[in-house]
Amino acid sequence: MSYEIKKLLPRHYKIMDLLLLLGKKQKEIAEELSLTEQTVSSVVNSRVFKEHLPGRMAEFLEKPGEDGVSAGELLHSRLADAAKRLCEMLDSDDDRVALRAAQDILDRGGHAKITRTNSVRQSIVLIDDKTAKRIEQTILEMSEPLQEISEFNSELFL
Repeated sequence: MSYEIKKLLPRHYKIMDLLLLLGKKQKEIAEELSLTEQTVSSVVNSRVFKEHLPGRMAEFLEKPGEDGVSAGELLHSRLADAAKRLCEMLDSDDDRVALRAAQDILDRGGHAKITRTNSVRQSIVLIDDKTAKRIEQTILEMSEPLQEISEFNSELFL
């Protein structure tokens, strides 16, 4: 039997926290809270739960930790490191890793999906010169503000 949740209860917020903060699967949440998977699924898929989810995430990101730094500030301070690592992955010997890095960079740059043709034991990325130049330009554009953020964060922690 399905029912529509009208108001979030403390256990619903617990489900939200386990899902958002710890990345647990619905089955794991059900086991941990002694609920059925169907109950967890009903809560997660309810309109009121979905409406409150972004606010709960924002609260988590803004709330200062024991060190006085919020999770949002911490994540922001690591953007430059993440972008640098993603760019380094482009040179991976594993074609799948390099392809995934290229896809992630293009997605974040607002470019269309890469067309891929599968052959025996090999993936080939098909892009034209114009797209290759746009990729290069996007990486350069991404690295400039990230470098500024990295320098700013370095100054904060000196």
